[in-house]
Amino acid sequence: MAVTRVICANVIDDELAESLLTIFEGHPNFKQLMYSALYDEVHRTQTVETLFRVDSMATKLMKKYTKKYGATWIIDTLRKPIEKIWY
Repeated sequence: MAVTRVICANVIDDELAESLLTIFEGHPNFKQLMYSALYDEVHRTQTVETLFRVDSMATKLMKKYTKKYGATWIIDTLRKPIEKIWY
């Protein structure tokens, strides 16, 4: 995971975030990748008000992950309650 820390610290790119997500998502070290990116973001942030507000690798990874899996989760979670209200 040291390699990803070096990459994440020096390169902030949407395509790199997408590639890292694709490479690691099925790998046992996926959680470690996310943890490392988020850990570095928290420890580099100087004030609480700016935490996760910078366009960093951690925020890019989280955005890519939530876009990829978030819609399915929201639909699965809210489908039945909405159907009860709607129909």
